[in-house]
Amino acid sequence: MTAVDKVIVTAVGTDLENNIALVSEANLTAGAGEVVVEVEAAPVNGADTLFAMGWFGVYPEVPAAMGAEGVGRVVAVGSGVDAALLGRRVIMIPTFRFGTWATRTVVPAANVVPVPEDADPLQLAMLAVNPATAHVLLHEYVDLEPGDWIGLDLANSAVAHYLVPLAKRAGLAVLAVVRREAVVDEVKDLGADIVLVDGEDLSARIADALAGERLRVLFEGTGDPAQVARLVPAVADGGTVVAFASATGQTPAIPLADLIYRGIALRSVYIVG
Repeated sequence: MTAVDKVIVTAVGTDLENNIALVSEANLTAGAGEVVVEVEAAPVNGADTLFAMGWFGVYPEVPAAMGAEGVGRVVAVGSGVDAALLGRRVIMIPTFRFGTWATRTVVPAANVVPVPEDADPLQLAMLAVNPATAHVLLHEYVDLEPGDWIGLDLANSAVAHYLVPLAKRAGLAVLAVVRREAVVDEVKDLGADIVLVDGEDLSARIADALAGERLRVLFEGTGDPAQVARLVPAVADGGTVVAFASATGQTPAIPLADLIYRGIALRSVYIVG
């Protein structure tokens, strides 16, 4: 039998150096409705760290396998599974119930999706989270039309690398905010119409740059209430702020006057298969 190596979390908490371990186990078999996937690539996502610390929407039942998303090849199928999957490259829809930080893993057949053989496996590995999040952000919260303005901070994030090109393909205008001057050109190259660096006078600079336009929706990734307060004046009355991450670990909040008198809504996105 071939041993399977995998990464597990042995205890829940912030001491990740001691709570994460590499272990080996006997070769895996597929049960009814399951497949065995030989993993080609699996990303390290911020959600994985939150999962190990017990701060994510799915709580680990230790010892818990690490890794939520990835791409690989089906090497065995269980009863009740279409034999045509055998040998196919598939992406694994994340549930945090099976681990992708492994040489092989057992996955419910309902959680794998065949993908093209000629695509980059490193891109395919993250297809189920960041690109999916970008698509949901653009389509599930506000009915956007070509010419509408959207805004986002954390604009050089992995989500933004998909959101900005998808927005431009849909004919939307994009205001992007970053935290470092060094990434301005990177975000411009993605297609953002306006890229500004965060700072004390950010609200005024946004107003000048928009020249009377208002944002239909703001996608917020820092979690910082002060950041939201600087950005929300650019959102149209009755508009929406959608939190897609919290880089600071804080809880975003809409300033009271914008919440009550302008009807700005705060929503969030959470994708787990």
